[in-house]
Amino acid sequence: MDARRLGIGATLLVVVALAAAWLLAWIPQWTSLLVEHFRVQLVVIGVVACVAAGALRRRGLFDVALITTLLHALPIVSDLTASRRAVPDGEPVRVLLLNVHTESTTYAEVRALIAAEDPDVIALVEVSRTWLDALAPALAPYRHRIEAPRDDNAGVALYARDALGGTVEGGDRPTIVGELAIHGARFAVTLLHPFPPLTDARLAQQEAQLAQVAAWAAASTLPTLVMGDFNTAPWTRVFARFVGRSGLCDSRTGFGVQASFPAASALLRIPIDHLLASCAIGVRDRRIGSDVGSDHLPVIVDLVIPTGRGQADRDRELVGARQEREVPDRVLEVAGRYGDDADHEDRQRRDRGDDGGLRGAGDRTGVDASKRAGGDDVPVLGVTARRRRDLPEALGLSQQPVRDELPWLHDDPERAEPGLPQRPLRNPL
Repeated sequence: MDARRLGIGATLLVVVALAAAWLLAWIPQWTSLLVEHFRVQLVVIGVVACVAAGALRRRGLFDVALITTLLHALPIVSDLTASRRAVPDGEPVRVLLLNVHTESTTYAEVRALIAAEDPDVIALVEVSRTWLDALAPALAPYRHRIEAPRDDNAGVALYARDALGGTVEGGDRPTIVGELAIHGARFAVTLLHPFPPLTDARLAQQEAQLAQVAAWAAASTLPTLVMGDFNTAPWTRVFARFVGRSGLCDSRTGFGVQASFPAASALLRIPIDHLLASCAIGVRDRRIGSDVGSDHLPVIVDLVIPTGRGQADRDRELVGARQEREVPDRVLEVAGRYGDDADHEDRQRRDRGDDGGLRGAGDRTGVDASKRAGGDDVPVLGVTARRRRDLPEALGLSQQPVRDELPWLHDDPERAEPGLPQRPLRNPL
């Protein structure tokens, strides 16, 4: 009898805690919103509570446990039951995404990972100069690169076998923004690492940065790749807003949870390392790699770049997908107009024998080489710098300097504006 009462009491406490967690997630405060990241774990706990209540033959307790479990499952059920998208015929491209963890010293394991996976594109997060020097032998085949190493967990670096050019935005929180050429097709690409939402100010900065990148992706006239350690799970409202605003497709769709952090605990592990791409790009495979000594596990994504159609056909399909996701018509209209101008400028450069601004081979960073190569006429995201300076005015945005235009770049988290994510999206370029 005592054991039965103890079981009922324990099950009741678990059910009450689950109900409290569900209510807590609706409070707009950073500690409350952390609950959203652990929906899968909460659902598993809820299932155990339902089984316990059923075994104890406590019908009322079972009903409450079931309802609470279903409430936690609602945000994740569509995500985890989604089917894989159809994979088009095309060229394969392998992307390796890894947060190496600045303080880690497992250089040999990461070098071995790069050699074993042999990716076409490598995206590294939390890289320091020490890390880049240690990985130099493995990265030698990737002549095209943009590097922004730091010692404070904010460093990023992007590598490609084919042409890569772009810039590093963001000051103390670097974000790589550029263009990538793969199998003759051009892509807009960004690699980012938003702040973890561990204070209200950091949460506001995270949301603001993701909103800016989403606006950039929606306005891009090129097929687009966005990747990095987002510090948010795919079933949070922050991530849902990003996907809806950007018009991109999550490469996780149809591949399960794909949890990558923390590497040390399978029970607490959640998926916060993401790669999103234009929906016309196929995903043949997506998997989590073995532990290489970081606090994150590597993410390996095998993309398929469609062939057999012209770039214009692919662009029309991408624009159609964005419109279905209710991207603002004004953004699409202006992006299309500026994309046409960029295409005209590209044709002129090709007539002159120019390479379209995708430079950087043999240089330590593709950024400096791109600037030396063409200055304001180098296209980034399908739009040259001269045209990008006019783009905010065409979108009805302010002409403040970039650092004022992007509050998430400020060093002082207190300068972040909590209301910013609800403002109209601004162009991050």
